Amino acid sequence: MKQLFTSILFSLLLFSIQAQKISGKLTDKNKQAISFATIALFKEVDSSLVKGALSDEAGVFEIDNISEGKYYIV
Repeated sequence: MKQLFTSILFSLLLFSIQAQKISGKLTDKNKQAISFATIALFKEVDSSLVKGALSDEAGVFEIDNISEGKYYIV
């Protein structure tokens, strides 16, 4: 029983520290996809670049493995 509790607790801890992900779809004012656009993720506190991504043909992008914090996207 103690091993089961330890396993469950360990699983919950792993789940809670997993990195976050930001995803979205870029569109223009006519709701047309914006293909191959550059997306940049910056820290709010000092405006340092954290990661970047490129949207695909459908305008979809994804930035994963993001640590907890406050960011802005350009």
